[in-house]
Amino acid sequence: MLKSLFRDNPSPMFILRKRTLDIMEVNEAAIETYGYDKPSFKDKKLTDLLSSDYASEYQSAEQIDTKAVHISGDHIHETAMGNLLPVKLLIQPLNYRQHDAYLVKAMLLKQTSDYQWVIDKTEQELSQHLANSPLGYIIWDDQFHLKKISPEITEWFDVTEDELIGEKPLALVLGQLEAHDFMEVKERIDALYKGRTNNNIMEFGVQTTDEETKYLKLYNSALKDQKGNLVSVLSLVENQTELITSIKLQDLQAEIIQNATDFVCLIGPDGNIKYLNPAGRRLMGVDEEFDISSTYIKKFFTDESYHRMVSTILPKAAERGSWKEELKLRTTNGDNIPVSTVISVHKNEGGEIEYYSTISRDISTEKRIISELRTKSQKLETAMESKEVGFWQYHVDEERIELDHDWLQEKLEYDEIDLSSYETWKELIHPDDWPEASQNFWDTVTGKIDGLQDELRLKKADGSYLWILSQAKATDHDEEGNVTKLSGIHLDIHEWKRE
Repeated sequence: MLKSLFRDNPSPMFILRKRTLDIMEVNEAAIETYGYDKPSFKDKKLTDLLSSDYASEYQSAEQIDTKAVHISGDHIHETAMGNLLPVKLLIQPLNYRQHDAYLVKAMLLKQTSDYQWVIDKTEQELSQHLANSPLGYIIWDDQFHLKKISPEITEWFDVTEDELIGEKPLALVLGQLEAHDFMEVKERIDALYKGRTNNNIMEFGVQTTDEETKYLKLYNSALKDQKGNLVSVLSLVENQTELITSIKLQDLQAEIIQNATDFVCLIGPDGNIKYLNPAGRRLMGVDEEFDISSTYIKKFFTDESYHRMVSTILPKAAERGSWKEELKLRTTNGDNIPVSTVISVHKNEGGEIEYYSTISRDISTEKRIISELRTKSQKLETAMESKEVGFWQYHVDEERIELDHDWLQEKLEYDEIDLSSYETWKELIHPDDWPEASQNFWDTVTGKIDGLQDELRLKKADGSYLWILSQAKATDHDEEGNVTKLSGIHLDIHEWKRE
């Protein structure tokens, strides 16, 4: 798909070596427009296409800055026949055959393509929506200090847990955000801590100390006590960095055009739809042959979303350049689809609006995640309040079990007992439960299985037994991949088993 878009594009297109501006590849439109064959093109640099009058401003090609911001813009090129060709160059960095390169589109002045403009404008935003990375987690206290953090987070930022626990890293994060992201994140944090919502999602890029950008997505859920006071916030964290930075222009455009499920359209100033991508047509139930240009935007949004768009979103986009909000699409069969919508405004040189570009991403799955997270959070909150759950760790090298709770010792009713000792647990666990429990434990330590989940009976001081659920997985490894620490929870399930 990408090759055909490059090859069949009606505008001349080039691929340049970034460092030298050598021409590495051209499409058929460039050959036809400039009059050079492909081998002749590949013997040239971009600067060789400048007209002699234009090039005379430079003593040598090396004086031309190779940064995209300086290469792009208006230029006068000269064809093989000596004709002058006024062009506007559009530049996009990419990796081509393992070389840093530029994709260059030469727009013949007064011959722009709205369709290509919207793809160029929105491809970076869409790349974030296509990310699919593993989740880490963070638990914050009611002052937004870190209480617990998963190993994935420290690995992503190349820091230790001790450097983060007890600090306020979010304040540092906010200081590295752009103004629009800063306000959005701040509003969502305030909504959690002021009780306006119990769950929300935040997306932002964070610049680290080595000037690398990490792209994160946080699914947040507030945990409250019975009086409604905030106890802590649980954040499931998705690291989107690797996918966003590694997707090349070729894969991205092919994914957008051919496989994306996102709704992408162009809207004229009069509210009529000028273009709707194939995925958008499928999502809305619109036939591929249907002439979309006669369709008014109101047809594709619920009444509430349409009025919100007309009264607030489009004016905000016109004022700020773009706007992001959750809306609901309405398909031709009447189904409502929740979407995260980004609307950008495109103006001509006189400042008049030419069209709006709209990208709407189906967030039905995210809504489901929030609902499930709310249910799990309520269960966790109930368990924590009733002192039925606690965290534990096993340090392999030290052969030591570490608990962050004392409710278990209280329930077992021993005056003195060393729960950090493996031998103690061997004595406490019911003889019928011990073989499977010990096997699962050592299989997890040796890496044979990913984790354990055992229902155990622990012997109390009076000789009766207490049912608990023990879950854990390996969370730390040494350089050779050997497990060095297990992390898990203990949950009191005695009443559940009796029922």
